[in-house]
Amino acid sequence: GWHGIVEFSCDVQGDCGVDPVPTGCLPIVGCIAPQVETCHLDFSDCTYVEAGSSCQVRCQDPYSGQAVLATCSAINTDPNGLQWSPPACRTYDCPDPSPVPKGYERRDLDSPAGWTCAEGYVGAVDPWCNYTRDCSNSALDACPANAAPDQCFPEILKLTGCTELRTCLTCPQPSQDPDGYARNAEGAWHCAMGFAGEPVIYCPSCGSTAQLGGCAEVVPC
Repeated sequence: GWHGIVEFSCDVQGDCGVDPVPTGCLPIVGCIAPQVETCHLDFSDCTYVEAGSSCQVRCQDPYSGQAVLATCSAINTDPNGLQWSPPACRTYDCPDPSPVPKGYERRDLDSPAGWTCAEGYVGAVDPWCNYTRDCSNSALDACPANAAPDQCFPEILKLTGCTELRTCLTCPQPSQDPDGYARNAEGAWHCAMGFAGEPVIYCPSCGSTAQLGGCAEVVPC
């Protein structure tokens, strides 16, 4: 019923005698559920776990996912010694963003995961729904007056994963005019004063900043 590393210290008595005092052994105890402030984990199976036993950490409604096993070592001496890792919990039960972010659109209104990249965008949509106990940061317009301290509220659905499709014909223009080049009021490129030729715009790679060529400095013969 005890575990640890035995160490000895010396206790000097009043008559100059020395008594060895052993330390380091602690009683083996069970594990209690971790005190984690979260809306997506359910520790109801782990309220108290005997040493050498296990429990399941589950996803809390409306989250879903595969439960994971948490264990309490057979030689555990720390009540907070439960060994566990969080399960992968997901939910789509959050209000849709309004307005819809640029680059995303709903194709299937009946499916909570029915988002896709809009035309001109590529990628795989990753809709992320989160619940919070901070009602002021939730999707609710007004917080209920009788909310329980551990009540959870949905946030606005977050969408990521789509990027704008760019080709070598649509790469971004230089933020500053390169030497020898200038733009007119309509944004068209021409050779700057002291340079001659015909500007040519090209992209070193798709999505990179455009580069210019074709203008050469006028020098006297």
